[in-house]
Amino acid sequence: MQPNFVSWRGVRVLDFVVLENVRLGRGNFTEFAAAIDMKIYRGERTSSGCEVTVNGEPLGARIDLRNYSANGFEWGYDGGAPRQLALAILAEHFSDAADALLHHEKFLLNFVVGVRDDNWTLTSAEVDSALSDVVEVPLTLEELMNKVRGGPAT
Repeated sequence: MQPNFVSWRGVRVLDFVVLENVRLGRGNFTEFAAAIDMKIYRGERTSSGCEVTVNGEPLGARIDLRNYSANGFEWGYDGGAPRQLALAILAEHFSDAADALLHHEKFLLNFVVGVRDDNWTLTSAEVDSALSDVVEVPLTLEELMNKVRGGPAT
């Protein structure tokens, strides 16, 4: 039976505590994260390339879903290798290829492109947050600008 957790803005407070301890290097929380059904993704840029793990295990590139990059993962810009990372993280996160393919472009823009550090940590709760922050507006840019300016939407 899973214990009840205090929630803040839809994210379990325990997720924040675990993530902070992981970021500060206070022990190995892989087993603990698995026990509470939370995945922890870590990226590290090394001299041999970019390595990404999920709960301590290498993250598969999932080129079986779509092959954006034969050269592995990258982050911090919009390109083939960052796009492959976004797809791989979401394929692991959702455990469903269709959902990963549907949402990976949004995740690319909301998380992967913005990572500026050589090392990063991300929880499954933060993946959910990056996806839920997306608001799609069914307007053209011209219609949106007219609305903002107070003019008629065309």
